[in-house]
Amino acid sequence: MSSPKNKSPKPPSKKVEPAASPEDAIAATAGHGFKVGSNVSHPMFGDGTVTAVDLERLMIKFKGGREKLIVAAFVKPR
Repeated sequence: MSSPKNKSPKPPSKKVEPAASPEDAIAATAGHGFKVGSNVSHPMFGDGTVTAVDLERLMIKFKGGREKLIVAAFVKPR
């Protein structure tokens, strides 16, 4: 006689939703929440728009066409 096999129920699989874009994935990982297109304000350079995200640094295009690489902690959302 063969014994019945013990089958334990499988736990539900954890599905990970892909990020909409690489910038969203970086922003989520970094925790600052800024992504390309975010409008920000810097105390010295004024208002600008995020053009690239690199973990905790943001490339921001300010008025007058100046682009600066700024640490995200130094800017606020507009």
